[in-house]
Amino acid sequence: MARIIGKHVRGAVGDVVFKTYGDLQILQAKPRKYKQSKDTKKAAGIFGMSSSLAREFRSTLSAVITSCYDGTMVFRLNTEVLQSLRYAHDPVAKTYSFPEDSFSRLDGFDFNAKSPFQNNLFVMPDVTVSENILTISLPALQVPRDLKFPAGAHSCKILVGCSLINLKHNRATAKFASFTVPNKKNTTTLPQSWEFELEPGCICITAMSLQYVQSVLAGDRIINTKTFNPAAILNALVLDGEADVTKIKKWPQSKNKEIPLGG
Repeated sequence: MARIIGKHVRGAVGDVVFKTYGDLQILQAKPRKYKQSKDTKKAAGIFGMSSSLAREFRSTLSAVITSCYDGTMVFRLNTEVLQSLRYAHDPVAKTYSFPEDSFSRLDGFDFNAKSPFQNNLFVMPDVTVSENILTISLPALQVPRDLKFPAGAHSCKILVGCSLINLKHNRATAKFASFTVPNKKNTTTLPQSWEFELEPGCICITAMSLQYVQSVLAGDRIINTKTFNPAAILNALVLDGEADVTKIKKWPQSKNKEIPLGG
């Protein structure tokens, strides 16, 4: 059954489904059930695992991403993770093995394509790993040359996050840090550095977002929107080694679909 809501039709009429995306009216054919072949079942299995893993990435980094991602973000991230899993798949053993760079295609991924991160922060942070410590280093910023401010913002909260996902034990955790830059012309910030303790055998995703603050009568508020929310993945890597089970058992249990791991 379809209904007219405003200028658009929503619902099903016969074999056609009416949907909306923004101001657009979209018509789609109703999905039909087909008998799946071995190849389609295999493709569905990989797709399910990639969607589940991408959801875990989004969940652990939700404080950095916020709710102001663009409408294509989930699909774009799912696609990148799917390609990463295909790269890691061993069709003979039917397992997945993840070298360090398995998810490197996520480096620089924008959570809002309408406001690319590198178009708002012009001095990129550096990410290094040494002896199970990940360091994110941000050079001194000259305002407004190195950091773009929208109208009305009195400061920018630079939020960094580091998430760790262990596929073997199905656990995940994340840690965060922040730094506030005032919107004052001809000022230079001090260099910043954040350190996060890592755990071997995990997927490590680091991300950063620029959250702009405005003063109103009720206090300060974030003014990022669905069309302006610079946030991106800085680095994605797989850490070598085996995790300390006594440590990661204290992490929240993730909801990933099980991924059969190779040696």
